[in-house]
Amino acid sequence: DVPVRMLTPQQMSQIREPMVPDGNVHFMMPPLNNVRSIAERMKGMGDRVAVSANREGEMNVRVANDLVDITTYFRGLETLAYDTTQEHTADREASEFYTAVVDMKHFVKFLQSYHVAPKNIVCCIVEGYAVMFYVYIGSAGYSGAAALNDTACGSLTYFIPVRQ
Repeated sequence: DVPVRMLTPQQMSQIREPMVPDGNVHFMMPPLNNVRSIAERMKGMGDRVAVSANREGEMNVRVANDLVDITTYFRGLETLAYDTTQEHTADREASEFYTAVVDMKHFVKFLQSYHVAPKNIVCCIVEGYAVMFYVYIGSAGYSGAAALNDTACGSLTYFIPVRQ
């Protein structure tokens, strides 16, 4: 069961999305069930997870402690267009990874969004600041980045700040 609380229009007008710097890398997530099953196994090994990605469509999910260091690699992910003139990406090679270390508990909570049968999920990493996930809900089936402009599609945004 998920608790639901209704907000008045006045309460809604006071809610604001966090101000976030432009992302370093944007890409389409692999199937959530695959990531979720891996993260569930990693959960017992550490309370932090490092999410890393580059602009060549590679993503790593890593957990480490004093005894183990486990990394799962995802390759061939669809990357989204980015502005190469941005100061924080212009001086780095496409193969260089951007990393954000976040709370494992919050990462696993995000992975529960598979219940809403997402059409597409975009991951945005702002190195050293946050990981954001944009979960697009609509008609069934994966449609790639072209489907992100679908007007019959709703979305959820997950913002997970880095853990200090």
